[in-house]
Amino acid sequence: MNYKREAFELIANKIKSFGFRVFVHNTAGDSLYYGFYSDGQNVGYFDASGYFFTARITTVNAPGSFCSGFAPDGIDDDGTNPEKLTPEILRAAFVVFPSWVNRFDRKKKVYKYRDLADFLARSWSGKNGHLVEI
Repeated sequence: MNYKREAFELIANKIKSFGFRVFVHNTAGDSLYYGFYSDGQNVGYFDASGYFFTARITTVNAPGSFCSGFAPDGIDDDGTNPEKLTPEILRAAFVVFPSWVNRFDRKKKVYKYRDLADFLARSWSGKNGHLVEI
């Protein structure tokens, strides 16, 4: 039994139940533990991580940014119980900077994708045709 895969599916289905679109890599097979979600405009990242397969949510930054993403307000780096996910927590990953980011990092360049279409066209996963909507 692949518990991490089951946790990932639970998280993906929970995100979908809130009305978000969910995208995963079509090449990952049973090792699929991460994906992206969108409200059509914004894009967030999720995965099943850690020993207890928590839901880790992060922002998604475009190429050229000083980092790939941040844990949003309400979620620490270790994630949260998938049952505690809410639409508000998921939407918190759509910001440029969460409130906890210090003033020095706020001066660094962070680029966001214009919308979901831009993400699918310019992100490594999207432009190489590796993402499928589930």
